[in-house]
Amino acid sequence: LTKPKLKILLHIYAVSVPPPNGLEQSYNGDIRANTSGYRNGVPIGEPEFVPIFFVYPQGLRELLLYTKRRYNSPIIYVTENGIAEANNASIPIKQALKDGHRISFHYRHLQLLNHAIRDGVDVRGYFTWTFSEFFFNDPFSDSRW
Repeated sequence: LTKPKLKILLHIYAVSVPPPNGLEQSYNGDIRANTSGYRNGVPIGEPEFVPIFFVYPQGLRELLLYTKRRYNSPIIYVTENGIAEANNASIPIKQALKDGHRISFHYRHLQLLNHAIRDGVDVRGYFTWTFSEFFFNDPFSDSRW
């Protein structure tokens, strides 16, 4: 037998809720969790351009360790981890190309992913989420998201 593969998406905080009553099925009801960028009224991390996303690198490590415990050490591929930013035309292109904010984001997440790997989580891949995934949906929007 091979280990199951799980996909992890992360930028929100989730708490368990009772199962839906069957009459009001929805994305949020079907996952049996309330999701938010806030825990006890406090943001879980730095807010990003998209109001529902927060930078919370510790959450990646916590989720990886939880998944290892709960699902008997599966092989994990982290897909779609990244940030969205406003398209700020006032920033000179040379400065924008340095992309320090995105570099910092991935550096911090990869540090904590490395800690999880050292703690025994079997992570086989980490893939970034980029603006180009959505460019073709709305090429004229006012964001890189």
